[in-house]
Amino acid sequence: MTAGREAAATTALRIADTLADPVEVARGLPADRRHTLCDGLAGTALLHALLAGAVPGAAARARAHWRLAAETLGDARPDGVYRGPGGLAASLLVGAERVSPVERPGDAAGGAVRNAVRWLSARTEVIAGRPWPGPAPGSATCPWPVYDVMSGLSGTGRVLLAAYGAGAAAEAAPGLMAAQSALTRMVLGGTRDRPGWWQPSGHLPGPPPGHPEGAAVTGTAHGIAGPLALLALAETTGPPMDGRRTAVRAAADWLVTVQESASWPPRAGAPDGSGAGGG
Repeated sequence: MTAGREAAATTALRIADTLADPVEVARGLPADRRHTLCDGLAGTALLHALLAGAVPGAAARARAHWRLAAETLGDARPDGVYRGPGGLAASLLVGAERVSPVERPGDAAGGAVRNAVRWLSARTEVIAGRPWPGPAPGSATCPWPVYDVMSGLSGTGRVLLAAYGAGAAAEAAPGLMAAQSALTRMVLGGTRDRPGWWQPSGHLPGPPPGHPEGAAVTGTAHGIAGPLALLALAETTGPPMDGRRTAVRAAADWLVTVQESASWPPRAGAPDGSGAGGG
């Protein structure tokens, strides 16, 4: 191990020790963030789970953090994997395999994991079934919270794809297929000037866009790169689905057309010049 990796490992272990007690972690957070994957116990549980097998007591810590996360969920909004039940489900699905082999989704003792898969699958079907109010006559663009990694189908779909390949195919398949179907429809929909993930100016994520009429976001968290990553990975490791490969090619081709030098602008306006401006 190089000196840099040793220093990083030492720092990670020190952080994990600092976050060992779930009660202390929860005490330092607002009540509505104690359970979350982004700020709270679902995230610290995953940290300890990933250290299980290498750090004595890490598995027990992970279980304690998951238990308290579940107790602090309350009435948190259930969308996505960023926070709410989806964040806890994602943490459990990714981390349980590292904690103990008997808690893998396909084993008889993995009831909690399979329940998490079922819940996330059902929730993903709800997100995928939401209507898309087009921002312009004749358009069918999908709002970014529906498709993005943090709150939408790209994130929940990716966790379900992992569960699908880890022994919980029956539980994961309904939501996974719903996510892929909706994302494929989004990529192949829209218009020539406004692809299916194009957003009106007032609905774009992040700071003021510099695109007065709207734009299409390029990135992974809230843009087309997230759906592209999920669909491309599912093409090699997921169940077969009509239209998915065509959608992968279409999304990749669009990213190529808006590339600037060696990188991409955060947002791209319509190719006819409307909405052009800084990203």
